[in-house]
Amino acid sequence: MIDFDRCWPWLEASIERYGHTHGKDDIRHLIEQGRATLWPGSTSVVLTSFVHYPTGMKAINGWLAGGDLAEICERVPMIEDWARDRGCHRVTVNGRRGWLRAVEGYREIGTRMAKD
Repeated sequence: MIDFDRCWPWLEASIERYGHTHGKDDIRHLIEQGRATLWPGSTSVVLTSFVHYPTGMKAINGWLAGGDLAEICERVPMIEDWARDRGCHRVTVNGRRGWLRAVEGYREIGTRMAKD
């Protein structure tokens, strides 16, 4: 997983911003087990996973990203198409509110809060 090691600093920076929820080995295992998908770019990375709801709705959730924002935004349509081809009805993104200004067609559907 050469791309993973190359992209790890971007993922690590994103993890540290929101609290240390996953370590490098944790994320590597999720990818190796097919429970997460790594989307490496030349200057950025996105990590996604599927969410299956009891109603039958299937979503792809972008829950970790880092690196160059412009490159991430350029890759969003490709990830959306890939998800649609795999039966997804929705794309969700975990991230700060600023992402709403960066990507087109997304709406806020809730607020995620944490208290340590």
